[in-house]
Amino acid sequence: MGKKDRFIWVFEACVLCLCYSQATSALTRRMGQTVQVYLVLTAVLAVAAMLFLYLPVKLLAGRFGWAPEHMGVRGKGAGICALLFVVLLAGLCTLGRTLCYADVRAVAEWAAAALLSFLGFSLLLTPLCALIASAAVFVPALFGGGFLAEEGLGCLMCGVLLFFHGLAAAGMRREGKMAGWILLLLAGVLCGLTLSRDFLAFAFPLLFLSCLLCETKSRPLFWARFTCYGCALLCALSAGLLAGSLWMGGNFSDNVLLFVSQAFSRPFLRRANQETAALLWEHWALLPLYLLAIFSLFDNRTVRRADDRLFLLPLTFVSILNLLAAASLYGQCDSLIFLGAMAGCGFGQMCRAQKEIEEETAPLPVEEELPKPDTPAAEEGFLPNPLPVPKRHTPREMSYAFEPDPTQMRYDVEVSPDDDFDL
Repeated sequence: MGKKDRFIWVFEACVLCLCYSQATSALTRRMGQTVQVYLVLTAVLAVAAMLFLYLPVKLLAGRFGWAPEHMGVRGKGAGICALLFVVLLAGLCTLGRTLCYADVRAVAEWAAAALLSFLGFSLLLTPLCALIASAAVFVPALFGGGFLAEEGLGCLMCGVLLFFHGLAAAGMRREGKMAGWILLLLAGVLCGLTLSRDFLAFAFPLLFLSCLLCETKSRPLFWARFTCYGCALLCALSAGLLAGSLWMGGNFSDNVLLFVSQAFSRPFLRRANQETAALLWEHWALLPLYLLAIFSLFDNRTVRRADDRLFLLPLTFVSILNLLAAASLYGQCDSLIFLGAMAGCGFGQMCRAQKEIEEETAPLPVEEELPKPDTPAAEEGFLPNPLPVPKRHTPREMSYAFEPDPTQMRYDVEVSPDDDFDL
């Protein structure tokens, strides 16, 4: 793990632990317990989730070689996940309408928010993670009674923005396509108009920035896309503030300041008025969402996908917003969408076989060019030797640079008879 990855991991752990501690703190206050019970409950739930959920599923994944994060990327998997979500959503909407006596409009808003969020998650994550993320966020909320009527519209706004930002991210993967730039402009315009009414929409420019950092490798293309989205957002924000101030009448500058202050205070007011909206069982029902999100921290950092990091910046923003507003658990309903994405990634990591991680982390073998033998092995009837061998020795013949005539080839030395040397 590099230095940059270590910093991101520590930052992500701090944000997720902050969200989880807020949830257990709200649950402890709802039960009327002390701080000691809060500390014990927080630790016991985390340890129990690790021992009785994470480790058994991880062992089963290693035993059967699961790789669910690849499920549904193409082919029938995506269709199966979409069909399961539609059936689940239709059944829960009917059941929630029957049990909770909620308004039909409120249930329709939640159903539309859930469907758009699922489509947005599918464009940013794998369909299986999108199915888990959407179910973890919207299934408990469909049984919230009066809570449906109060927060359905806010979640519908988040679902619309998530869907169009997912389309913009998908368009960025297709470089050179005009449709990608059009979707980029459309996402910026919708985000700017929403931002003029609600400060919470600032989380989606952070989501776009994360997608831009992960998808764009070229520096000139990065700045071109950033400028395109930023200009569309600023123009739409200015148009929204202008239209709102003209609608209110009176002094133009005072109306703009009032409109901005209302947009800034609206998420704080919405969170502050939700302390008694959630029941005790609803607090318990959303705790698995936080525990699944924490499971995403246990992935192998060298090969993990950047899916959960796409939602790290917006989740940090809404977590700080919830902390400043002292929001209760269901006062955070619109920000649970970002936490649900982390939960989907945590589920995919939990069900992933360790063998798949080892295969991806193993270094690729370096291919060496083997020397070709002088005599092909196929002609000799033997299999080729895969190991590197030295070159075969080639016998050499030596010759002389000067060859004398045959008449000069005399090797006997004539001795004079007067030569009386002693041998």
